[in-house]
Amino acid sequence: MKDFLRYWKASEPLRKIWPFKSKHRLPVIIIGIEYPSHHFASLLQKRNKTSPVEYHIVAFIDDNPWHKKMELFGAKVHPESDLQPLVQKLGVKAIFEIEGERLADPVTDSV
Repeated sequence: MKDFLRYWKASEPLRKIWPFKSKHRLPVIIIGIEYPSHHFASLLQKRNKTSPVEYHIVAFIDDNPWHKKMELFGAKVHPESDLQPLVQKLGVKAIFEIEGERLADPVTDSV
């Protein structure tokens, strides 16, 4: 144990540049799975590599039933009805809705 502590103290300069630092993770949800949302999620993933704060995508929300159980960037696609429970259960800090992406409004989108 003493050898380990001696090594740990001697390696302090290395720990400052160690690439696997613990990042502060913020759980987020993205509305929609079309191209704008997919592109935004991709940009978030790239940003996470260099930022001290990691935006961790925990879920995507989409109102199309055929997208249920689909997975993007390691996060499952959920229906709109799951939004509130997901926010509470996962401690979501931000919800991103990209311009051009929206959930269907049953009043205005009915045919």
